[in-house]
Amino acid sequence: MVKIINIDGNSTPIENEDGVAITRIQYDEKGNMIQVAYYDTTDSTLVLDKTSGIAGWNNIYDDNGNIIRCEYFGIDSRPALFNDCYAYYTMEYDENNFLVALYNYGVHGEKAVNANKFHGY
Repeated sequence: MVKIINIDGNSTPIENEDGVAITRIQYDEKGNMIQVAYYDTTDSTLVLDKTSGIAGWNNIYDDNGNIIRCEYFGIDSRPALFNDCYAYYTMEYDENNFLVALYNYGVHGEKAVNANKFHGY
């Protein structure tokens, strides 16, 4: 796990403009980023990023190392809406590992749209 800690001039953790003091990043054995989570100055409580409205996300990869699903979560570790739009998205790739589709979904798996009003492409 990697921690990114925002500090002041005395090396004390402080919140950034989005209300996040510490970002934890977890990787799997292949080096894929599998989770990003935002914490307070004590590194013990999840906090919401003020811009996106989420406390973090989880990535799921296929055997080729492509992200096939990204799930956002809130301070209770339950699904949360990114920018009040969608809770997760899925991605599909062709035989050459080129992205060919991306679809957004709500908390309960319903179709959702992003800020540009697109469900997917």
